[in-house]
Amino acid sequence: MGFNNNDAQMLQSKAFEVLQVCRLLHIPPHMLADLSKATETNIEQLMLEFLIYCIGPWMVKWKEEMNIKLFTPREQFVYEVDFDLETFLKADRKTQSEVNKTKIMSGEETISEVRIAAGKEVYPDNLGDEPLIMASQLDTLRNVREGK
Repeated sequence: MGFNNNDAQMLQSKAFEVLQVCRLLHIPPHMLADLSKATETNIEQLMLEFLIYCIGPWMVKWKEEMNIKLFTPREQFVYEVDFDLETFLKADRKTQSEVNKTKIMSGEETISEVRIAAGKEVYPDNLGDEPLIMASQLDTLRNVREGK
């Protein structure tokens, strides 16, 4: 089954139209079902670019507008509207587990905080509530400070 020249040219022009819409709206082509240049490895990068270059500028405008309209001038020193992009930035399980491991090992988050963010229950007896740091091995700040 083949295409004549007119049909092939029509298909090519349709593909070009999709790319033009993507350029106009700053949307990655895979979001409009054009997977001709998409691979498993670049979809994540394309989503980050979408957040940064398309959604990001709008979010800044929305935040500024909401802060002005929702809060009095005095409240603006106390409160601020912000968007949580963590859901969009969650990658595949392997990458997310590496991010969580880094957060725990650097003391940025506790085991309990990581588990709560993942929708899991915390360990009983508050076992995961203390931040860990890397000494010779992972240990709590209290144990390192007390020299245990």
